[in-house]
Amino acid sequence: MEIRNRISMSFRFFLVLSAISLIGTLSIFVHSYYLGNYFDVHVFHDPRWRIFNFNSRQASEADIYNVAEIPAVRRVKLTAKRRLRIEFMPAIKAPSWKVINAADGTLNTEGPYPEVQFRNEPHSLACRFIPQGFDLRKEILMKFHFHPAEDYRHSGLSWDDNYHVSESSVPFSLKKAYSVDDWAGIPNNDPELMEAKRILGNTIDPRACAMERLEEVFLFVMKALEKATGPRSDAIQQASPLETYRLMSSGLSGGACENISLVYYLFANAAGIKTRLVDVGGKFGPLKLTGHHFCESWIPEEAGWCYVDPQSRIASLRSPEGKPYNFLEVKRIYDLGLFRHCTVRKYDPTTINLVTRGAEESGGYYFRGDIVAAFRFGHGRNKSFSPLKDFLTRTTLLYAPFTLPKGYLIKAVFLNGFFLSLALALICGLTQIVFMINRQRSR
Repeated sequence: MEIRNRISMSFRFFLVLSAISLIGTLSIFVHSYYLGNYFDVHVFHDPRWRIFNFNSRQASEADIYNVAEIPAVRRVKLTAKRRLRIEFMPAIKAPSWKVINAADGTLNTEGPYPEVQFRNEPHSLACRFIPQGFDLRKEILMKFHFHPAEDYRHSGLSWDDNYHVSESSVPFSLKKAYSVDDWAGIPNNDPELMEAKRILGNTIDPRACAMERLEEVFLFVMKALEKATGPRSDAIQQASPLETYRLMSSGLSGGACENISLVYYLFANAAGIKTRLVDVGGKFGPLKLTGHHFCESWIPEEAGWCYVDPQSRIASLRSPEGKPYNFLEVKRIYDLGLFRHCTVRKYDPTTINLVTRGAEESGGYYFRGDIVAAFRFGHGRNKSFSPLKDFLTRTTLLYAPFTLPKGYLIKAVFLNGFFLSLALALICGLTQIVFMINRQRSR
């Protein structure tokens, strides 16, 4: 009887705890997607990121720029004397691997796992990892330096073998990356995306490389929004991506950076250029650090993201060698005062075409100082956007040079507390039922 009473009390306790956790979770959800916007801009459903909230967390550059389509090194271990096994994430399910010496093309190892065998003397080794029967989106090339323990002992040091990787074409990471589709956040069956494809028609050459298609889409957007020169309307702040395009292209409303970026975001994704939205801002109470919206487009040929700023008419910002930069690379270049060495591909309204200019002409005032950059999964006004899915699986990732508030931990406590306490309540409830059944049988 005493055990049954304890189980009954535990059932009630966990049921009450799950109810409290559910109320807390729902409160955070409503605040993140509705009330927070109302208190800030007096609109219940404004998808723009503005403050540090319960559904955003500070992230590393790897969290933001690694994608699931490009494998990352998740673990390295010794499997034999001076033999390293490299494990990737996501796992590359190849029946066998060849590891080739990149310098002379000789075979280093071949077998079921990607492994590198080192010689007994100090040496450098560049290896290509080739999975058999599996197409990689990016070549895996790693350069190693090896120094054996024997040499250290001759110097009076009791050190182990030293394995050092000096270069790697793929990143190292302990976390599973999001896919490019996750970042774009707009599925192929989204009704506005399908309509955008129809509007584009034959404007974009599907056989062109990604950068060429990016520039074709950018030109289309710049030309389409030439009439959008007036002030912004209230309607455009409530508009979906396609509605924003129609309001601006018809001259019914002007638009700011967020509106122009939203139009490019829609049509770039419609053209197969996976694109995400970036909101640069951050606030300390009423004090704004800066404020700007732009995009980043995924370029498969470069295996990286390309910074695109539609309001500034910048289709890409490139290194002296012509490599397109992502936003954080642009930020570093700006902070180091190296903008003058870079170029931009910029829309020229006079020639109605893209021209190459020096990057210093692009301004970049919103790069200055300790800004916060929010990288979003889709957009809250996409017709296919699910606030619940976004809340449960896609916490907004923030990049900042200073430590941000950890409001997402409160969300995690309530959310995990709900599921855990509900599971324990169910276990206690089922145990009570088993006791009752056994009691009935014993009678």
